[in-house]
Amino acid sequence: MQLTLDGVALTQGVEISSRNPYQISETYPCLGGHSLATNYCNGAVVALRHNASGSPYALELRAYEDAVAFRFIIPGGTSPRVPDEATTFLLPEASTIWYHDLSGHYEGVNVKKDIGAIYEGEWAAPPVTFKLPGAAGYGSITEAALIDYAGMALQADGHCGLTIRLGHSHPPSHPYLLRYGTSEAVRLSQPASLVGTITTPWRVVLVGPDLNTLVNSDVVTSLCPPPDPKLFPKGIRTDWIRPGRAVWKYLDGSGSNSLATMKDFTRWAGELGFEHHVVEGFWSRWTDADIKELVAYGRERHVGIWLWKHSKSLQDPRARSEFIRHCRNLGVTGP
Repeated sequence: MQLTLDGVALTQGVEISSRNPYQISETYPCLGGHSLATNYCNGAVVALRHNASGSPYALELRAYEDAVAFRFIIPGGTSPRVPDEATTFLLPEASTIWYHDLSGHYEGVNVKKDIGAIYEGEWAAPPVTFKLPGAAGYGSITEAALIDYAGMALQADGHCGLTIRLGHSHPPSHPYLLRYGTSEAVRLSQPASLVGTITTPWRVVLVGPDLNTLVNSDVVTSLCPPPDPKLFPKGIRTDWIRPGRAVWKYLDGSGSNSLATMKDFTRWAGELGFEHHVVEGFWSRWTDADIKELVAYGRERHVGIWLWKHSKSLQDPRARSEFIRHCRNLGVTGP
């Protein structure tokens, strides 16, 4: 584990001040493959002191049946401070890993490799999933409770290790440069400074004998705070939350971007029992009559139509209101 604050390595030369164990055992409603999630773990808050600077901070750890997780908590301060991390996850040789790099933003297609074939400096976006040698099981590295902090990616060290790198270290992706330009990428390359208590996201390793265990794990949601009651007065049962599944012609490359093709996708959504169809940004080249025709076609099959639009063009509140008004007039389910 490696944590720095304003360039000072807080995880080097450390004394343990105290250990405070705890246990959590609870259930809560959830959406997905099951309706009731289980949050059961043994945890501990380890109070630490950096000898050279005298800085106190804490390392919080949790052990679940299907995961381990940890995070750092640095007490509040009145001046801006810059945290950084370089914790390395070391995988056994001959592990198989599935990942994608950062060139396609968060929308890359995963590749499958032996951990030893990943060269030094190569990037991997979480979640990074791996299969251990000798049929020892599966794991996945990710993060949880990412709040007021830079997101992480993993960078290979060329020796079966994957090291945490925060957002300012990431190379800008092609889609990001295309939409926001070089100047915005330069701005994001500056490390983020924070005022007050600094709480890193949870660093999570899901583990299990098979992929079903990883897919059905409740750990990531259990590590996140519950929904804000001001926005979600009944939690996930809040009336305006209506979850569903959607088809989306984006990465498959099949067919044209015509109304006829989108009707095919809408029909397929209905045949699958899916509730929605997300239409990529090419809809903006259609007429309103075309969109209304697709909406009516979907309504006959109980499939709602959603229109994708990049947030760059919706920074102005007036632009957002106009777009939402236009969507309502077209009869689409949502933007």
